Amino acid sequence: MDLPLPETLPVEAARTAQETEILSLLRRMPARKRQVARAIMEMLTE
Repeated sequence: MDLPLPETLPVEAARTAQETEILSLLRRMPARKRQVARAIMEMLTE
């Protein structure tokens, strides 16, 4: 079960500006859209 990621969480895990941007976008999405985005990213890495 995925927990919501509030925009206020630190982005320490991000190592590049692009990763920071992606984290910010993900955190603004509702939980259902985050699940869809994750599924898309998993398909792209296969």
